[in-house]
Amino acid sequence: MVDHELLEWLKGEGGFQAEVALRIKYRKLFKRAIAWGPEDLAEDQREALRALADDRVARREAEDALARKVGVDPGRVVIDIPLPELLVSEPRIASTDVPVVEEDGSAQRLSRLSPLARALQLRSVSDWVVMVACDPAARGRVAKAAPGVLFGPRARRED
Repeated sequence: MVDHELLEWLKGEGGFQAEVALRIKYRKLFKRAIAWGPEDLAEDQREALRALADDRVARREAEDALARKVGVDPGRVVIDIPLPELLVSEPRIASTDVPVVEEDGSAQRLSRLSPLARALQLRSVSDWVVMVACDPAARGRVAKAAPGVLFGPRARRED
């Protein structure tokens, strides 16, 4: 099935599926309401997100709970955790900063020999490890409610 066939099939299904197809076609996609980077999360928050990353049903329940809390229909809030391994630790090229043996037999770190290697070593893999997206009209409400739904009632947004 190619893209066009998929979009036509979704439109033919009607309801929410047709809405998704039209959102894709006309670029009316959900937008970021809030996101957290690796440095923004405490260990208990990482643990809560790891549980959601590993359990599709639990993630869908959290999405729908957040949607209901802000007064939008279930299915209209998305919790995106694209690289769950970033919740454990952020992989960096630093772990591959191997020594390079020069002609005289001395060893130098690759990052000391190459500005490109150093730049790659310093660059973060991702700006965010979890993002909550929704219809643009609900962004403010979702951003305010998301920490409490994801991390518990005492959580608050810090930015």
